[in-house]
Amino acid sequence: MTRPWPRRCAPWLLAVLLAACGGGDPPSQATGAQRAAEQLRLRARALSAASVAPAEAARQLMDFAQAQYPQYFPSAQPTQSLAPFVYRHYPQTGVYLGVVITAGMGFEHLGVYVMGGPFGDAPTLVGPLSAFITPVDPGGGPGPSGSSNGCHDLLLSTEGVAGTRLVMVRRFESSNGMGMHGVTQTIDLTVRGPKAYEGHDAVEALQRMVDSGFAGGIPDGTPGASDILVYSRKTGPAEVTFYGTVALPFTTTQSVGGITVTGTGSGRSVTVPPLVRREYAIPLGGSATMATTYHEQSVSTTTIGNQAPVTRETSSQYAVTETLRFLRREKVTVPAGRFDACVFESTTVEEPGVVSTTWVADGKGFDLKQVIVAGGVTTTMQTLSIRLNGQAVTP
Repeated sequence: MTRPWPRRCAPWLLAVLLAACGGGDPPSQATGAQRAAEQLRLRARALSAASVAPAEAARQLMDFAQAQYPQYFPSAQPTQSLAPFVYRHYPQTGVYLGVVITAGMGFEHLGVYVMGGPFGDAPTLVGPLSAFITPVDPGGGPGPSGSSNGCHDLLLSTEGVAGTRLVMVRRFESSNGMGMHGVTQTIDLTVRGPKAYEGHDAVEALQRMVDSGFAGGIPDGTPGASDILVYSRKTGPAEVTFYGTVALPFTTTQSVGGITVTGTGSGRSVTVPPLVRREYAIPLGGSATMATTYHEQSVSTTTIGNQAPVTRETSSQYAVTETLRFLRREKVTVPAGRFDACVFESTTVEEPGVVSTTWVADGKGFDLKQVIVAGGVTTTMQTLSIRLNGQAVTP
């Protein structure tokens, strides 16, 4: 769980930070952390922040620090707030990086602060934001210095207002040289609204998935449904942080040799640290790497005929380090229509032989097509239809 900016420090923070502003003679032997802070001070002193909102300028500063000094800020972390700061905490190094975005509270407005790890236990003001970067108006263009690459509209999915409903029908087909097998899947997503999850402020959405298998175009099983709660939140102009999911209790019943077998189950998944999704701001030709560890727990009970129920509790962890590349823009034709699309390629450190290519509707972000190549098997997904709040989404 991400540790918040320490509230208990507030009574003495002001004295420490004001003392840090006083300057003093530089040490004769600067540490690596001090050299990094000094290089930041010398970076791009021109200021154009007047037209950039303080929170957006702070985001750009923290993104810049992550890119330039991964030894101190090694991974994408969610942006949190504790007035007058917005900040990020990097648990791998124990470092906090914060920017003051609210004036008149005793701290330097748009001042940059670090603490933890090699920077010491006391928060330290390292200079004004304008000494490190020149903030860019988010309307100035796509990419990390802007707010969006234009491929997605976050208000059309899990970041919409409560009651927003998205229904997508899509077909998966796999081929390994021995024929085609697949699944038709319906995803029905409804935004419920704000809800805390694992100590984080999030937006809760209920997602129902109904899968129906087929072989050679012929259904080969009874459709199966599952309901999960998804917790995420927009944490920047082009950033969504994903906190985890809860699999709601379900029951399945089937007959095996004339004996009834009943199964029940539930589960939950938590991302540690929270997974910050940044594909929304990757510039054309650029890439972003996102990492987290999924902590999963599940409970299942199986009852065979008149036998006593057998309950199992399991827990597991697995890390995912994904690199996403924005390859190109092009037209793509799927059963739902012919769309302008952004094309992204995904690979992970944990599965180096798996490559996933996804086409999303340009300007809307809905998945239109996906091709996954893994171990000689190619799986293709195509979207059959999309409905948003009851209205068909068309090219």
